[in-house]
Amino acid sequence: MRGRAGRAVRRAAEEDGSASAELAVVLPAVVVVLALCLGSVAASAQYVRLVDATADSARSSARGDDPAGPVARVDAEAAVAVAEEGVSCA
Repeated sequence: MRGRAGRAVRRAAEEDGSASAELAVVLPAVVVVLALCLGSVAASAQYVRLVDATADSARSSARGDDPAGPVARVDAEAAVAVAEEGVSCA
């Protein structure tokens, strides 16, 4: 029984600090993956807001209102251009 206990103590002494070294290697990768996930969620949310604003702008234009209003609420720097060439409603 002494032999096993001695080996266990020796093995534990050889592994001192290995957990913190593994954490130091893995933690930056986890942070990068988390940042990429959060960035993609934010980009997707902005995309959905812009698609909704585009639909609202098209409805405003069809009613004869200013189409820039809904888009300006989402993104102040966005430009709206309305082209009515080739449109025929029958």
